[in-house]
Amino acid sequence: MSDFNGKKKPDLKPKVKAQPPQYWEESSFMIAVQKGSGYPLDNIFDRIASVRGIKLIEAKLDDDKSSGSVSFSFDGDEFVLRFFYGEFSCPDPSEMFGQHLSENELGHLREAEYALTTAMDFHGSAQKCYLVQLKLISAMMPSLAAVLDESAEKILSPGFVKMAASSDVPPSPEVLYSVQAVSDENSDEVWLHTHGLCRCGIPELEILQSDSASCSGHYDLMKVVAGYMLSRDNSEDLSQPMFVGRLSDGTPIVVTLLPWEQGIWEYGRLNLGCLRDREESHNSFSSIIFLYTCEEDEQQEKRRKVDIYNSLWDDNPMYYLSNAETERMMAAARERFDYLKKFGLSPEGNAIVKIGLDADEKYFGEGNENREHIWFELKGFEPDGSFRATLTQEPYYVSDLHEGDEGVFTVNDVTDWRVYFRGDMINPDNAYLLEQE
Repeated sequence: MSDFNGKKKPDLKPKVKAQPPQYWEESSFMIAVQKGSGYPLDNIFDRIASVRGIKLIEAKLDDDKSSGSVSFSFDGDEFVLRFFYGEFSCPDPSEMFGQHLSENELGHLREAEYALTTAMDFHGSAQKCYLVQLKLISAMMPSLAAVLDESAEKILSPGFVKMAASSDVPPSPEVLYSVQAVSDENSDEVWLHTHGLCRCGIPELEILQSDSASCSGHYDLMKVVAGYMLSRDNSEDLSQPMFVGRLSDGTPIVVTLLPWEQGIWEYGRLNLGCLRDREESHNSFSSIIFLYTCEEDEQQEKRRKVDIYNSLWDDNPMYYLSNAETERMMAAARERFDYLKKFGLSPEGNAIVKIGLDADEKYFGEGNENREHIWFELKGFEPDGSFRATLTQEPYYVSDLHEGDEGVFTVNDVTDWRVYFRGDMINPDNAYLLEQE
């Protein structure tokens, strides 16, 4: 661009460069906090070798007897985990994001004096890597008070770690990161940003200039985008637009990302997330979420801020799940079916079960994979392990079943479930809460 004298106008934007990632962004750092006393490194490599699926390649305990490393393979991939055992001082749990801890668990955490810090580089499927690290942590620190996921800045319940470590199903994508909302005391502005994605080889996500009325819808959008990236094919180019769902009026939700050092110039004055806020952090591998509202926008790379749909974010958008995430959810529901059996019909609970029904042939090819997944109310269990359930709504693609009809099903028909227990809604991913101390 030039002025009327033909001279090129100076670019008034300060030159901004992303900084190298911090250590907790390059590797996955998790701190296994010890419950009680004792030296946990005795026979540590034997315990690791006993973990199902782990093949030990090389193990090393340094001369100080408090640090070392272990290389191993799992499901065809090789990993290296580094560790250090030392004194621990508990931060204020009330200021920590993450999973709920019972009063007993909080007591163990506050009393803890030692912890085992672990670090592992992620490659391939981040969810599988995360699962593997939890399996090793559970073996290395059998008396566990909690896990502090430093990379995601969140706390993990010992019950969750135990459940995940014994599972063949990777955790939900949402466990791998946290979403933090920073508000401005002088305005209604909210800055949403993630922690934990960078270790997975993908950028942290941000939404700038959110507000108290819209941040819930923006938070949901951020979770969907994060899940899309975590479950993607590793060969997929994340610089390309992502079609993640539709708004209630049918408008496609097409997301595009821009590195923060470029994306902040799409905004005017920022109270939060500006250069001042990035002097010491949030200045490495992070991208801001934008939208394309139509094909012309995409062709011209005309990015829109997410607030363009603020009147619609809270009106039940339909977000898409990847096939990989759908399969993971179904596998978790079936693997943890015993929780449903134990608590689903207790005096303090009730439950619903999602069943995959064969659709009518005339609807084949309608995008429903020839099946309709629909909720039933759990009514009872039979001696052979099957269960009775009543349809809670009218199906769209199954003409011979109607709301209120009762059927008998097996665990192989289940694709998801919910237990409503003591005021909480429990699903297969947080089923450990049903047995929390």
